[in-house]
Amino acid sequence: MAEAVALVKQLREENYGPLAVPPELAELLEELAAIRREARALGIIENKGRDNPSAIEEAKGAADLLRFNAGDKEKTANQLGWKLRELDNRLLLLNCAPEVQKAVIERHPHISVGHAELLAGLPLDRQVKVLAGILQHKVPVEVLKKQLGQYAKRLSEAI
Repeated sequence: MAEAVALVKQLREENYGPLAVPPELAELLEELAAIRREARALGIIENKGRDNPSAIEEAKGAADLLRFNAGDKEKTANQLGWKLRELDNRLLLLNCAPEVQKAVIERHPHISVGHAELLAGLPLDRQVKVLAGILQHKVPVEVLKKQLGQYAKRLSEAI
């Protein structure tokens, strides 16, 4: 890929001006990018069973595979051996604040995938505050679910 980038730079300087890329080269670069996406997608499928990825790493891989499959969730879920609901739940984790994602990736003992799924529905700044509380007070998922349900109820009453 580095050779292709160098070639693009050379062609731009020599023949095609600063912004234009020859159509043949643009097509070749698109094909190379598609091959890389396909290889990554196949790697995700192959390594799912061998590696022990975190739920966040699975989510990122699933999102890549979903893009490769042009947004076809059923196909993606089938390739991963998941139900559609599991795919949706993993993709939801991508809405987590970086701090929450880090806690899940590092397998913090007081943060589970259930915590992360619940936090994903909150604004990012709120996720970080609630995460701090979970860590400090070792809040179980069921308690967090109940607390967030009460918060949502109060919010709906205020509207």
